[in-house]
Formats: sequence, structure tokens, C-alpha cells
Amino acid sequence: GARAPVEPGLGWKERLARAFDAHEAAQGFSYILRNKVLSTLIGVGAVEAFLSDAMPMVVLPNFIKDVVGVGPHFALPVVGGLLATAGGIFGLLLAAESFGRFLSSWRMEGDKGDRLIEKLGHGRFYRMAAVSSLLFWLTWAVPTLVAPHVFWAALGTMLFVQFGMQIFHGPVGIVMAPIVRREIDDTKLGRVESAFAMVDMLFSAGGALAAGLLLDWFSISTAMAIIAGAITLTAVLEWLVPRWIFPDGNHPAKKDSV
Repeated sequence: GARAPVEPGLGWKERLARAFDAHEAAQGFSYILRNKVLSTLIGVGAVEAFLSDAMPMVVLPNFIKDVVGVGPHFALPVVGGLLATAGGIFGLLLAAESFGRFLSSWRMEGDKGDRLIEKLGHGRFYRMAAVSSLLFWLTWAVPTLVAPHVFWAALGTMLFVQFGMQIFHGPVGIVMAPIVRREIDDTKLGRVESAFAMVDMLFSAGGALAAGLLLDWFSISTAMAIIAGAITLTAVLEWLVPRWIFPDGNHPAKKDSV
């Protein structure tokens, strides 16, 4: 059929939402665009997927191989040799990250988590995560500026950073999950979740490609500094999210009871 005429005065979000309305598979996007909380979160999530999720995962193993693992000396050659490999160190970093996420999830479990949310407010968890993102600068600074070729200092710093960032980032998903869920109508849940997943995959792939270009264009230390700057940008967005989605900047709006 003929395309419906565009009404004058419509904002870009509504114009785009109406375009998505015409395709059943894309109606999750139109639902998101018409919801302030969801559209903010999918936009910030896209930036995070591009800058702070995919890019470090590409650059960090190369940074470990070319900077952190260069020339260490160990009293225990077997253990030292394992840790000196990029895979060994990267595996330790993932373990530290998982342990931090586990501890944060345990702290947020049940009534004790509810009391903490009530005490601090939802928005403060986002801001604590934003501040903790700045720790990533230590991952670059210690091996390159503060203690170059001091393997254990670099390794300890990187483990601390991965653990510390997850301690503060882990609770955000737990705190926000019920808020996001109540914004989505039951009949649209699957389509909205698919839209979020699609955006995450798309921007993660773009971030991985951009990281590969960084490695081609710059030295590994410079590329790592650029990654730290990119994560700082996501930290700024995370700091602003509560102001954008919560009426008082810290607590979600009360939903009218039915």
C-alpha cells in the first residue's frame, strides 16, 4: 500500500517509530523509541557495547602480550611462564572480573539488597559504577608510565581494576532490571528484548572492528590509552543516566496502582 503521509511537527523519534511500526519484526524498536527510559538505556547501552565492552576485549590481550608480559623474571619458571602468556594473564583477569561480579550479586541478594537500594537510591549505583570506570586508566598507566617492566605490579594492578570495576558495575543490572521490566508491556516483552540484543550485537561488532583499526594505526600503548579515554566517555554517560531517567535523579517514578 501507499506510505502514510508524514504529519508535520513530529519529532525524529516518532517519525522513526512510525517507520518501524510498518514492520512487525521491528515493532520492538518503535516501542522503545516511544519510552523515555527504554530509549535512553538502549542508547547508552549501544555506546557501552561499542566503547567499553568490545574494544577493550580486542586491545587488552595485545597489550598484555606486548607490554605487560615482556621480559619478566620469576623464581618459579613454570608458574611464571604460564602467567607471562597473554592467555594466562587474560584468564586471570576474567576470573577477577567474575569474582567481583559474584560478590556484588551476593551483596545485592534478597532483603539486604533491597535495603541497600532503599538507602542509596537507584541512581547512585549508576554513579558509583561511573566513578569505578576511571580505574581503567591504571591498567594503562602502571605498565607504561609508573612501573614499566615490573610484571607483578602490572598484574596486581590489572587484577585490582577488573575486580573493582565489577564490584560497582555488577549491581547496576540488578537494580535496573525491575525498573526496565515494568516499562515493558507483556505483549511486547520478546520484541523489546530482541531489539536490545540486536543493538548490543551490532555495536559490539562495530567496536571490535574499530579496535582492530586502532591496533593498525597506533602503537599498542597509544591504543590502550585511547581505550581508557573511551571508557571515560562511557563513565560520563553512566553518570548522567539517572538524571535522564529518574524524576529526582536518584529514584524511579512511582507507578500508579491499577
